[in-house]
Amino acid sequence: ANNVIPFSVDAVTRKNRLLILDGRPRWETRYLKNLFERDERWDVTCVWGGIGSSNDILARGKEGDVFPDEKNILFSYDLIVYGELEANELKTKEQEWIRDFVGQRGGGLLFLDGPRQILRKYSNAETEPVLGLLPVRWKKNSPPRVAPRAFSFNQQTNQFLSPLPSLVSPNSPFVFSQFAVVYCHGRRRAETR
Repeated sequence: ANNVIPFSVDAVTRKNRLLILDGRPRWETRYLKNLFERDERWDVTCVWGGIGSSNDILARGKEGDVFPDEKNILFSYDLIVYGELEANELKTKEQEWIRDFVGQRGGGLLFLDGPRQILRKYSNAETEPVLGLLPVRWKKNSPPRVAPRAFSFNQQTNQFLSPLPSLVSPNSPFVFSQFAVVYCHGRRRAETR
């Protein structure tokens, strides 16, 4: 009988696990938390420290919204979102766990730095092992970021201070006052490994 084909099926019966780490509950990490919590395929643990959270530092433990206090618990996650964490927020040993999570376990890691550019301050690969996982290196002595400059209307010259003056009528200074502040971030140099 030539109408038989053997095949196999792999079924994943557990939820994917996401660990979100941030020094404070920023808009970006709150959004990701809410997004993944609505997806029934994900189990989300979100650990915040600092202003706006119930903890001054990241809480540690075995269950709940805490940073895992054992390496094997950390390895049970599939993805880590690493937000604006000061270099000393995690112990060297805990950063080594994250490095091993990516290098040995094959887990996913997403760095989500913010306007304060906390990750830029990481400088010592010995005490800050996650530094080796960052996909960019900042040039030494480059400015952290150019100061922001908002769109505005100069009433003395009757002109807009904006790179986009043709989008609205020059008689609409109110429109430009509603635009978000534009930020220019410091230059980054990509390195190959």
